[in-house]
Amino acid sequence: MNSEHPRIYRTQAGESGDVYEDSLDPGLTEGALREVLRTGGCRRLDPPGGDPDYHPDVEGYPGHESRSCLLVGLKMRDEPPAALVLHRFRGEPFDEAGRRLAEDSAPLLAAALDNLRRFGRAEELSITDGLTAVYNYRYLRSALDKEVARARRFGEVFSLIMLDVDRLKEYNDVYGHLRGSEVLRRLAQVVLSELRSADMVAKYGGDEFVIILPQTDRDGACTLAERIRGSVEAHSFPGEEEGIRITSSMGIAQFPDDGEASRELLEAADAALYAAKRRGRNRVAAEASGAGSE
Repeated sequence: MNSEHPRIYRTQAGESGDVYEDSLDPGLTEGALREVLRTGGCRRLDPPGGDPDYHPDVEGYPGHESRSCLLVGLKMRDEPPAALVLHRFRGEPFDEAGRRLAEDSAPLLAAALDNLRRFGRAEELSITDGLTAVYNYRYLRSALDKEVARARRFGEVFSLIMLDVDRLKEYNDVYGHLRGSEVLRRLAQVVLSELRSADMVAKYGGDEFVIILPQTDRDGACTLAERIRGSVEAHSFPGEEEGIRITSSMGIAQFPDDGEASRELLEAADAALYAAKRRGRNRVAAEASGAGSE
Protein backbone atom coordinates (compact mmCIF):
# COMPACT_ATOMS: atom_id res chain seq x y z
CA MET A 1 0.00 0.00 0.00
CA ASN A 2 1.19 3.55 -0.72
CA SER A 3 2.77 5.34 2.24
CA GLU A 4 0.11 8.04 1.94
CA HIS A 5 -3.22 7.39 3.59
CA PRO A 6 -5.93 5.77 1.46
CA ARG A 7 -9.14 7.70 0.91
CA ILE A 8 -12.81 6.84 1.21
CA TYR A 9 -15.72 8.33 -0.74
CA ARG A 10 -19.31 8.04 0.51
CA THR A 11 -22.41 8.76 -1.53
CA GLN A 12 -26.06 7.74 -1.92
CA ALA A 13 -26.89 5.30 -4.70
CA GLY A 14 -29.62 6.05 -7.22
CA GLU A 15 -30.03 9.76 -6.44
CA SER A 16 -27.96 12.87 -6.94
CA GLY A 17 -26.33 14.00 -3.73
CA ASP A 18 -23.12 15.00 -2.01
CA VAL A 19 -19.98 12.91 -2.20
CA TYR A 20 -18.05 12.92 1.08
CA GLU A 21 -14.28 12.43 0.87
CA ASP A 22 -12.11 11.54 3.85
CA SER A 23 -8.59 10.39 4.53
CA LEU A 24 -8.61 6.98 6.20
CA ASP A 25 -6.91 6.23 9.49
CA PRO A 26 -4.68 3.22 8.70
CA GLY A 27 -5.74 1.73 12.04
CA LEU A 28 -9.32 1.40 10.75
CA THR A 29 -8.44 -0.32 7.48
CA GLU A 30 -9.29 -3.85 8.60
CA GLY A 31 -11.74 -6.54 7.53
CA ALA A 32 -13.78 -5.87 4.41
CA LEU A 33 -12.22 -2.44 3.88
CA ARG A 34 -8.69 -3.82 3.93
CA GLU A 35 -9.78 -6.54 1.51
CA VAL A 36 -11.24 -4.22 -1.12
CA LEU A 37 -8.36 -1.75 -0.84
CA ARG A 38 -5.96 -4.60 -1.57
CA THR A 39 -7.91 -6.38 -4.31
CA GLY A 40 -10.07 -3.66 -5.85
CA GLY A 41 -13.12 -5.89 -5.38
CA CYS A 42 -16.60 -5.16 -4.04
CA ARG A 43 -18.30 -6.31 -0.80
CA ARG A 44 -21.90 -5.88 0.29
CA LEU A 45 -22.46 -4.86 3.90
CA ASP A 46 -25.87 -4.70 5.55
CA PRO A 47 -25.88 -2.37 8.53
CA PRO A 48 -27.23 -2.34 11.15
CA GLY A 49 -27.98 -6.06 10.89
CA GLY A 50 -24.95 -7.24 12.76
CA ASP A 51 -22.43 -7.56 9.91
CA PRO A 52 -19.15 -7.89 11.82
CA ASP A 53 -17.20 -6.17 9.00
CA TYR A 54 -19.30 -2.99 9.10
CA HIS A 55 -17.49 -0.11 10.84
CA PRO A 56 -19.77 2.95 11.26
CA ASP A 57 -16.83 5.35 11.62
CA VAL A 58 -15.54 4.25 8.21
CA GLU A 59 -18.41 2.93 6.11
CA GLY A 60 -21.13 5.08 7.70
CA TYR A 61 -22.82 8.02 5.95
CA PRO A 62 -22.84 11.39 7.75
CA GLY A 63 -26.19 12.02 9.39
CA HIS A 64 -27.88 8.84 8.11
CA GLU A 65 -28.29 5.19 8.95
CA SER A 66 -27.84 2.96 5.93
CA ARG A 67 -30.17 0.11 5.05
CA SER A 68 -27.53 -1.46 2.83
CA CYS A 69 -24.16 -0.46 1.40
CA LEU A 70 -21.60 -1.59 -1.15
CA LEU A 71 -17.92 -1.23 -0.38
CA VAL A 72 -16.01 -0.85 -3.67
CA GLY A 73 -12.22 -0.89 -3.94
CA LEU A 74 -10.68 1.64 -6.35
CA LYS A 75 -7.20 0.88 -7.63
CA MET A 76 -5.79 4.29 -8.41
CA ARG A 77 -3.00 4.94 -10.90
CA ASP A 78 -1.25 7.93 -9.32
CA GLU A 79 -2.78 7.94 -5.84
CA PRO A 80 -3.03 5.63 -2.83
CA PRO A 81 -5.86 3.06 -3.12
CA ALA A 82 -9.34 4.33 -2.33
CA ALA A 83 -12.75 2.92 -1.46
CA LEU A 84 -16.22 4.00 -2.52
CA VAL A 85 -19.14 3.29 -0.20
CA LEU A 86 -22.54 3.34 -1.94
CA HIS A 87 -25.47 3.66 0.48
CA ARG A 88 -29.14 2.81 0.16
CA PHE A 89 -31.49 4.31 2.73
CA ARG A 90 -34.82 3.06 1.35
CA GLY A 91 -36.16 0.03 -0.48
CA GLU A 92 -34.55 -3.36 -0.86
CA PRO A 93 -30.89 -4.00 0.01
CA PHE A 94 -28.39 -4.18 -2.83
CA ASP A 95 -28.61 -7.47 -4.70
CA GLU A 96 -25.92 -9.46 -6.49
CA ALA A 97 -26.60 -7.70 -9.80
CA GLY A 98 -26.04 -4.33 -8.12
CA ARG A 99 -22.82 -5.57 -6.57
CA ARG A 100 -21.49 -6.77 -9.94
CA LEU A 101 -22.43 -3.48 -11.62
CA ALA A 102 -20.57 -1.50 -8.95
CA GLU A 103 -17.53 -3.76 -9.26
CA ASP A 104 -17.50 -3.48 -13.05
CA SER A 105 -17.79 0.33 -12.85
CA ALA A 106 -14.95 0.70 -10.35
CA PRO A 107 -12.10 1.00 -12.93
CA LEU A 108 -13.94 3.82 -14.74
CA LEU A 109 -14.52 5.70 -11.50
CA ALA A 110 -10.90 5.23 -10.42
CA ALA A 111 -9.67 6.61 -13.76
CA ALA A 112 -12.02 9.60 -13.46
CA LEU A 113 -10.78 10.38 -9.94
CA ASP A 114 -7.15 10.06 -11.08
CA ASN A 115 -7.79 12.49 -13.93
CA LEU A 116 -9.56 14.92 -11.61
CA ARG A 117 -6.67 14.91 -9.15
CA ARG A 118 -4.09 15.35 -11.94
CA PHE A 119 -6.07 18.30 -13.28
CA GLY A 120 -6.28 19.80 -9.80
CA ARG A 121 -2.52 19.47 -9.29
CA ALA A 122 -1.80 20.99 -12.70
CA GLU A 123 -4.13 23.89 -11.97
CA GLU A 124 -2.51 24.45 -8.57
CA LEU A 125 0.98 24.44 -10.11
CA SER A 126 -0.10 27.02 -12.68
CA ILE A 127 -1.08 29.57 -10.01
CA THR A 128 1.48 28.95 -7.27
CA ASP A 129 5.13 29.87 -6.85
CA GLY A 130 7.23 26.70 -6.90
CA LEU A 131 9.66 27.87 -4.21
CA THR A 132 7.41 29.41 -1.57
CA ALA A 133 4.09 27.61 -2.35
CA VAL A 134 2.18 30.91 -2.16
CA TYR A 135 0.32 32.30 -5.17
CA ASN A 136 2.33 33.60 -8.11
CA TYR A 137 2.27 36.99 -9.86
CA ARG A 138 -0.13 35.78 -12.54
CA TYR A 139 -2.73 34.77 -9.97
CA LEU A 140 -2.12 37.92 -7.92
CA ARG A 141 -3.15 40.19 -10.79
CA SER A 142 -6.32 38.18 -11.40
CA ALA A 143 -7.23 38.07 -7.69
CA LEU A 144 -6.51 41.77 -7.24
CA ASP A 145 -8.69 42.72 -10.22
CA LYS A 146 -11.54 40.64 -8.75
CA GLU A 147 -11.13 42.22 -5.31
CA VAL A 148 -11.19 45.71 -6.83
CA ALA A 149 -14.41 44.85 -8.69
CA ARG A 150 -15.98 43.31 -5.58
CA ALA A 151 -15.07 46.23 -3.30
CA ARG A 152 -16.31 48.75 -5.86
CA ARG A 153 -19.61 46.92 -6.27
CA PHE A 154 -20.33 46.75 -2.53
CA GLY A 155 -18.79 50.07 -1.58
CA GLU A 156 -16.15 48.49 0.66
CA VAL A 157 -12.52 49.19 1.43
CA PHE A 158 -9.66 46.73 1.31
CA SER A 159 -5.92 47.01 1.76
CA LEU A 160 -2.68 45.76 0.24
CA ILE A 161 0.57 45.08 2.03
CA MET A 162 3.72 44.96 -0.08
CA LEU A 163 6.54 43.21 1.81
CA ASP A 164 10.24 43.24 0.95
CA VAL A 165 12.91 41.08 2.60
CA ASP A 166 15.57 43.41 3.96
CA ARG A 167 19.20 42.77 2.98
CA LEU A 168 18.45 39.59 1.05
CA LYS A 169 20.98 40.47 -1.67
CA GLU A 170 23.67 40.89 0.98
CA TYR A 171 22.59 37.62 2.56
CA ASN A 172 22.84 35.82 -0.81
CA ASP A 173 26.30 37.27 -1.42
CA VAL A 174 27.52 35.89 1.91
CA TYR A 175 25.65 32.57 2.19
CA GLY A 176 24.66 31.76 -1.38
CA HIS A 177 21.36 31.63 -3.22
CA LEU A 178 20.36 28.22 -1.85
CA ARG A 179 20.21 29.60 1.66
CA GLY A 180 18.54 32.72 0.32
CA SER A 181 15.84 30.58 -1.26
CA GLU A 182 15.30 28.84 2.08
CA VAL A 183 14.86 32.26 3.70
CA LEU A 184 12.11 33.11 1.21
CA ARG A 185 10.39 29.76 1.74
CA ARG A 186 10.42 30.12 5.52
CA LEU A 187 9.37 33.75 5.44
CA ALA A 188 6.34 32.85 3.31
CA GLN A 189 5.29 30.36 5.98
CA VAL A 190 5.72 32.97 8.71
CA VAL A 191 3.46 35.35 6.76
CA LEU A 192 0.84 32.66 6.12
CA SER A 193 0.69 31.82 9.82
CA GLU A 194 -0.48 35.37 10.59
CA LEU A 195 -3.23 35.65 7.96
CA ARG A 196 -6.97 35.04 8.12
CA SER A 197 -8.54 32.51 5.80
CA ALA A 198 -9.93 35.35 3.63
CA ASP A 199 -6.50 36.96 3.14
CA MET A 200 -4.20 36.09 0.26
CA VAL A 201 -0.42 36.31 -0.18
CA ALA A 202 1.45 36.08 -3.48
CA LYS A 203 5.04 36.32 -4.65
CA TYR A 204 5.46 39.64 -6.45
CA GLY A 205 9.13 39.79 -7.35
CA GLY A 206 12.46 38.27 -6.42
CA ASP A 207 12.17 39.11 -2.72
CA GLU A 208 8.79 40.83 -2.57
CA PHE A 209 5.35 39.59 -1.56
CA VAL A 210 1.91 41.19 -1.80
CA ILE A 211 -0.87 40.48 0.69
CA ILE A 212 -4.52 41.25 -0.14
CA LEU A 213 -6.68 41.99 2.89
CA PRO A 214 -10.42 42.07 2.02
CA GLN A 215 -12.67 44.38 4.06
CA THR A 216 -9.66 45.78 5.92
CA ASP A 217 -8.86 49.47 6.27
CA ARG A 218 -5.43 51.05 6.58
CA ASP A 219 -5.37 50.85 10.38
CA GLY A 220 -6.24 47.15 10.31
CA ALA A 221 -3.56 46.52 7.69
CA CYS A 222 -1.00 48.37 9.84
CA THR A 223 -1.85 46.20 12.82
CA LEU A 224 -1.39 43.01 10.81
CA ALA A 225 1.78 44.29 9.13
CA GLU A 226 3.33 45.05 12.50
CA ARG A 227 2.47 41.56 13.68
CA ILE A 228 4.10 40.05 10.58
CA ARG A 229 7.14 42.31 10.96
CA GLY A 230 7.60 41.19 14.55
CA SER A 231 7.19 37.52 13.66
CA VAL A 232 9.76 37.76 10.87
CA GLU A 233 12.22 39.57 13.15
CA ALA A 234 11.76 36.91 15.86
CA HIS A 235 12.09 33.96 13.49
CA SER A 236 15.42 32.11 13.35
CA PHE A 237 16.56 31.95 9.72
CA PRO A 238 19.52 29.82 8.60
CA GLY A 239 22.88 31.54 8.85
CA GLU A 240 21.68 34.50 10.94
CA GLU A 241 23.87 33.47 13.86
CA GLU A 242 26.84 34.38 11.66
CA GLY A 243 25.89 38.03 11.34
CA ILE A 244 23.11 39.03 8.92
CA ARG A 245 19.70 39.39 10.58
CA ILE A 246 16.65 38.87 8.34
CA THR A 247 13.92 41.47 8.75
CA SER A 248 11.13 42.85 6.54
CA SER A 249 9.85 46.23 5.41
CA MET A 250 6.25 46.81 4.37
CA GLY A 251 4.18 49.42 2.59
CA ILE A 252 0.40 49.70 2.73
CA ALA A 253 -2.19 50.95 0.25
CA GLN A 254 -5.95 51.19 0.72
CA PHE A 255 -8.74 50.99 -1.87
CA PRO A 256 -10.11 53.39 -3.00
CA ASP A 257 -8.11 56.14 -1.26
CA ASP A 258 -4.77 55.20 -2.86
CA GLY A 259 -6.13 54.02 -6.17
CA GLU A 260 -9.23 52.59 -7.85
CA ALA A 261 -7.37 50.17 -10.13
CA SER A 262 -4.99 47.29 -9.44
CA ARG A 263 -1.98 49.01 -10.97
CA GLU A 264 -2.54 52.20 -8.95
CA LEU A 265 -2.80 50.23 -5.70
CA LEU A 266 0.37 48.26 -6.40
CA GLU A 267 2.23 51.45 -7.22
CA ALA A 268 0.98 53.10 -4.01
CA ALA A 269 1.97 50.11 -1.88
CA ASP A 270 5.38 50.02 -3.59
CA ALA A 271 5.94 53.73 -2.90
CA ALA A 272 5.01 53.21 0.77
CA LEU A 273 7.37 50.23 0.96
CA TYR A 274 10.30 52.28 -0.24
CA ALA A 275 9.40 55.02 2.22
CA ALA A 276 9.74 52.39 4.95
CA LYS A 277 13.11 51.26 3.59
CA ARG A 278 14.37 54.85 3.38
CA ARG A 279 13.58 55.24 7.07
CA GLY A 280 15.92 52.38 7.95
CA ARG A 281 14.23 49.03 7.10
CA ASN A 282 12.36 46.68 9.46
CA ARG A 283 9.47 49.14 9.39
CA VAL A 284 5.89 49.55 8.20
CA ALA A 285 4.82 52.62 6.23
CA ALA A 286 1.13 53.31 5.81
CA GLU A 287 1.55 55.72 2.91
CA ALA A 288 4.18 56.95 0.48
CA SER A 289 5.15 59.87 2.71
CA GLY A 290 6.47 57.34 5.20
CA ALA A 291 3.93 57.86 7.96
CA GLY A 292 3.68 54.59 9.80
CA SER A 293 5.09 52.69 12.73
CA GLU A 294 8.48 51.51 13.80
